[in-house]
Amino acid sequence: MIISAKKARSAVAASLLMVCTILSTFSVKTDAASTFKKLFKDYTDKKTVKTVAGHKVRNGNGNLDIMYSDETFWRPSSVNNYSPVFSDGTDIYYTDNQQLMKFNFELYKGETVFDLAHRDGATNISNSTEYNIAAYNKNKFYINEINYENGYKIISYDIETGETSEIEGAVDDYKGDYLLIDEFYQTYPGNKGYNYLCKFTDDGITKLKKISKYRTGMMGYAGKNFYFLEIRDKKNKIFLKTCKPDGSGMKTLKKFKMGKSGYSLTYKYNKKNLTFTLDHVSYKLTYKNNKVVKTK
Repeated sequence: MIISAKKARSAVAASLLMVCTILSTFSVKTDAASTFKKLFKDYTDKKTVKTVAGHKVRNGNGNLDIMYSDETFWRPSSVNNYSPVFSDGTDIYYTDNQQLMKFNFELYKGETVFDLAHRDGATNISNSTEYNIAAYNKNKFYINEINYENGYKIISYDIETGETSEIEGAVDDYKGDYLLIDEFYQTYPGNKGYNYLCKFTDDGITKLKKISKYRTGMMGYAGKNFYFLEIRDKKNKIFLKTCKPDGSGMKTLKKFKMGKSGYSLTYKYNKKNLTFTLDHVSYKLTYKNNKVVKTK
């Protein structure tokens, strides 16, 4: 059978289109990777129910409660929910007794994934040293090691290879590929250290910009920007600042005067605005226009 050149070209084009479609579909499936996120924003949230590995999960009294798919009752698990619990919808990771743990649904107990306190090169670790999963990016958990006498470190753990690394500081908040490292993390005024906006890379964490040489508070990513308070103790002043996630476009939104005895602060990041109370005066910051108004 003789096929015209025009029909042959059409047949080849159709075949290429089919191959491209198959490859495109294949690449979407293989590129999709599990993303671990905080299972609950706060351990005090007793109302929200999530599903992990087909089972219902909720916050209990100090531990997660789990209801298996074939059951109608809740039972406490060994998962300590006072520290952040991360899940990708299939697995649960958390820290407990200075260990990185993974919950085994078949055995209904946690199993040690990595001994944080006794890792190679670990020194001056005491029973008071705290570990919390602070972030997840590119197959790695980033865990804050908090020791009030010996400083703070960020330990990265690759859940696929088991490789680890560590740097000074602590992760305070993150959004996507950007994060904040706080070297002042829970320290007292006068301690040396800086706050850096950083970026997750395949090699770990890369510092992009030093944002302040002063103490900071209320740090967090919201909307399209990063917000924080810069606390200048010697001048008794507090500055509400914002910038883009990469540290560009830094500007001051509002200045506050701090009392001689210090200041009190409570705050909450919502979907559209940040509400905070500074020295018993309440404010609302709207992300869309960065306007700050006094509410009472």
